[in-house]
Amino acid sequence: MRRFGNQAMDACAVIAAVALAAPAFGGGLAFVEAESSVDARGAARVAVSADGAHVYVTNEILDSVLVYERNVFDGELFFVEAQVDGVGPVDGLRNAKGVAVSPDGACVYAIGEMDDAVVVFERDAGTGALTWIEAEIDGVGGVVEMRRPNGVAVSGDDKHVYVASEQDDAAVAFERNLPDCDLDFIEAEVNLVSGVTGLRRARGVAVSVDGENVYLAGGAAEAVDDSVAVFSRDDTTGELTFVESHQNDVGGVEGLATAFGVAVSPDDASVYVAGLADKAIAVFSRETSGIDLGKLTFVERERDGGGVDGLNGVHSVAVSPDGAYVYAAGRQDNGVAVFRRDASTGQIAFLEVQKDETLGVSGLDAAQGVAVSPDNAHVYAAARGGIKSLSGDGAVVAFAVDACGNGTRGSDEQCDDGNVAPSDGCSATCQLELCGAAPLAGCREPIEIGKSLLKIKEGKDDNKDQLLWKWNKGEATTLADYDDPTAGDSYVVCVYDGSGGTQPLLALAVPAGGSCAGKDCWEAKSTSFKYKDKPGTPDGIQKAQLKEGIAGKAKIQFKGKSAGLFFAAGGNLLPPAGLTLPVRVQVTNTEAGTPICWEAVYGTALNNDAEQFKAKSDAPTP
Repeated sequence: MRRFGNQAMDACAVIAAVALAAPAFGGGLAFVEAESSVDARGAARVAVSADGAHVYVTNEILDSVLVYERNVFDGELFFVEAQVDGVGPVDGLRNAKGVAVSPDGACVYAIGEMDDAVVVFERDAGTGALTWIEAEIDGVGGVVEMRRPNGVAVSGDDKHVYVASEQDDAAVAFERNLPDCDLDFIEAEVNLVSGVTGLRRARGVAVSVDGENVYLAGGAAEAVDDSVAVFSRDDTTGELTFVESHQNDVGGVEGLATAFGVAVSPDDASVYVAGLADKAIAVFSRETSGIDLGKLTFVERERDGGGVDGLNGVHSVAVSPDGAYVYAAGRQDNGVAVFRRDASTGQIAFLEVQKDETLGVSGLDAAQGVAVSPDNAHVYAAARGGIKSLSGDGAVVAFAVDACGNGTRGSDEQCDDGNVAPSDGCSATCQLELCGAAPLAGCREPIEIGKSLLKIKEGKDDNKDQLLWKWNKGEATTLADYDDPTAGDSYVVCVYDGSGGTQPLLALAVPAGGSCAGKDCWEAKSTSFKYKDKPGTPDGIQKAQLKEGIAGKAKIQFKGKSAGLFFAAGGNLLPPAGLTLPVRVQVTNTEAGTPICWEAVYGTALNNDAEQFKAKSDAPTP
């Protein structure tokens, strides 16, 4: 492994320079490496320092904290050192679990589950190396209710550290002796004491960005136990006051069975909880002001299966610093799942999964920790190893986040032409520039009235949004007219209406080539091209068919049912009063020159309201 050099000497300047130069990030991941130059069996949790220079990984088998230097450009890691329980002064790290770096970068806090301890290290900002300071241990020096701790979090003002105690069903608060790292016990909030609920087998803990609230998640796969608990925080004393808890299968809440990790979005508007036994992520919206500050409202749950993958055994969840994506580590799936996030609602939609020994990825055996670098450029996963085989090695796995302009189309990009220049067919945010503000002229139509069907439906949740466009009995079209979507010609579906507002309403891309579930997304037949992508990335289209034929025999179809449609629309697919007639759908591709287009116009509708638009096409243009 090559070393990047002494980048940490001015890491903040490096991060700032990279951020200024970087294009938009697309959320999807590209494998960089599985760092295993040192024994990483038992890698449990991972954290990245706020300056982006170093990565810290706890190890539950080797009772240690591993320290790595991070190359901020390519994401590669270089091993620095290991702090091991029982070596030198280091104590308290048996079965190391959670890890957190203080926002000021001066301290690292790690959990020793079997030592009932939170271990305090001082951090050298230049090298990343750690110096053991102390271990705060249950039953020692006034510390109570901290048996079998699991998660740890530091408040954004650096004043306080919070620990989730799994055996004592408690939230434990410490004060940090600024500017030093050592801690003083403040208090413990215990389940079923003084009205507190929701702390049964507490594992995950997170502090809101505004510092007003602390959230804990836990449970034992029982409806009355699986919860997320909400506390208000006194930013002077660090003391917690119970606000509320949300229980699995109560009041419509789902996805919290054996709740594990918890994360707050950077805009403070959403809270995400990993439900291990439910194989799910539970999504909550958070009140950001007023008398209900910090309270949660259940939004949805995303569960493994039905197009979602990677959440079997989900332990940890993280939100990207730009708030656009959510990442989760699934231990039984040996993978990292990626979700798009809607900033207005907090809802998420499955984008992709990176799995061990799939498409060149390695090292993800029993992935259970995940973190995102502060510059948004890389994702790191801690993989315990040993799930697939007794000899499975652990690793710290690095991924690069898709970046617009790198010349490789990511799973949330419609295109990537290697630059971020607009008006060249691929926009500065890697969106195809095929749907103009006004429809194209001269597109091919069905030769008979009513032979094209458009159906748009708002689902009860965004995963059930639907679009279907059928173009039957079309003008004569040869297979060559469709060019070659298996190689270089992407397609886009453009939907316009007569409202006079910003057009098009929808621009849904179906990228050329690509691999979907290990197979080619596009398949060439003797008389047609067929497309299949169950997740519907990037814009919700799951199936397509382009069929040649003489006049009256040519057919085209695009079909999708997924939250990708919601994200492509930037919100609901249909306005409250429905679409303004006439509605026009056009399909075209990226063929150089003047590509052929196909269209249908809908001057009347069978249904047209906030829930569904359904119409058959007008008579062809004379």
